[in-house]
Amino acid sequence: MPITYELDRATGIARLTGTGEVLPAEWVDVMDRILRDPDHEPGMGFLMDRRLVTNTPTTPMIRVATEFFLARAEQLGRCRYASVVSDLAAYGMARMKSLLAESQVVTVQAFTDLAEAERWLREPSRASGPDISDSQAG
Repeated sequence: MPITYELDRATGIARLTGTGEVLPAEWVDVMDRILRDPDHEPGMGFLMDRRLVTNTPTTPMIRVATEFFLARAEQLGRCRYASVVSDLAAYGMARMKSLLAESQVVTVQAFTDLAEAERWLREPSRASGPDISDSQAG
């Protein structure tokens, strides 16, 4: 399976790891499984590690994600979604997702450093807006 996940209740983070080609339907399926998981709670952060994903998200893929966030807002609660990428094209698409999701309950941010993404997810105020600086670009 191109995306696996584990829920860490202690940190309040759902960790997703992608490998190979990740299609939008697979991402939606995994996200729905997380939302149905008994260990999931609204407001948990999401850490999507895309460093081993071979395809760059497209605009239609980003729309699927933002529509998912809107349709599942009650289950998600006010939360943060960190996307960790390894190349500039994927970083740019993750930034697009953050802009399209800006008015929703999910705050999205792109990172190139996993530890930095985890720190951002653990910040006390999950309802705050994204850090607009591009310091994560490397």
